[in-house]
Amino acid sequence: MSRVLFVLKRRENFDPIKHNEISLQCGLYNSIYYVHNMLLSQNIESQLSICIDNNCINGFIVKFKPTHVIVEALWVVPEKIKLLQSMYPDIKWIIRLHSAIPFFSIESSQSMKWTAEYVKIPNVFIGVNDMRLFQELDIYLSAIVKETKIIYLPNYYPTDNFKNYNKNLIEKDGIDISCFGAIRPFKNVLTQAIASIEFCKRNNKKLIFHINSDRNELNGSTVFTNLLNMFLNLDENEYKLVCHPWKKRDDFLEICKTIDIGLQVSFTETFNIVSADLVSNGVPVLGSSEIPWLNVSCIANPVDIEHIVNQISYVYNNSEKNVRDNQDSLLKYTNETIKIWKEYLQWNFQESEFM
Repeated sequence: MSRVLFVLKRRENFDPIKHNEISLQCGLYNSIYYVHNMLLSQNIESQLSICIDNNCINGFIVKFKPTHVIVEALWVVPEKIKLLQSMYPDIKWIIRLHSAIPFFSIESSQSMKWTAEYVKIPNVFIGVNDMRLFQELDIYLSAIVKETKIIYLPNYYPTDNFKNYNKNLIEKDGIDISCFGAIRPFKNVLTQAIASIEFCKRNNKKLIFHINSDRNELNGSTVFTNLLNMFLNLDENEYKLVCHPWKKRDDFLEICKTIDIGLQVSFTETFNIVSADLVSNGVPVLGSSEIPWLNVSCIANPVDIEHIVNQISYVYNNSEKNVRDNQDSLLKYTNETIKIWKEYLQWNFQESEFM
């Protein structure tokens, strides 16, 4: 039977006082936690371990004795993977990536160098949670090694507690529109805020625009400053910006329930847990085609503000249908995820028995 060890690096800005309860509550941790629990529900042994640095991994291996070690995101230097693989040659090593190429290309200057070094190591593979990334990296890596060393292992999201849509937006004077998540340039937050302003102007509604304000990444602070300055120049009685600090997951889900329309019309995504959080709580969502599970009727063009405004209007007038369609699409996606992970782990384990 396969035994899967997920290893994740503890956040760089960890503070044992400030982060006592929310230290692990980030999108990357949540996405791994969901897969971990899904594997357990399928009677596949799994452990999720948080590492301070590269040197923690060996201790977890000794205690858990995994058949597979999945390193989540790009943080273990290739030299360390090479050493560990020589110590445990029978373990399948997977470096699992969570970023599409546009974000991958600016997230770290070592991204392409490290992936090339990983695949040269025996029994080490690149895992991806996005099929487009699979195809793009395969072009690159197949020019380095002859064997296929990329594995498609998509995200999972729990779908056993969907909430029904229960609002009447037509009767509301103000509309609560969110664009949650870490603020990064590729999140396209400013464009979505402007589209929200225009939508509310056309519909004689007050706008309450919700964001997370304390995770600005990859020059996101510039985006955040421009967002603040834009709302400071607007009538606060008509257009209000609400900045939410990063919360524990349960607290964030309670905030999601107060939102009328969730926006995630990003330039690049691979899954987008924020959208899934909103949809699962009965909140209509408008995103971009970058979100792989989103229903096609709930998509806007991130570079066409008029299209975003029109699509917000469509969501506004078809909110219950939006929620139902997106929940159906998310359920279909996650069912396929279960199948993919089970088939890979079961086949991989059976194969190893005959090696």
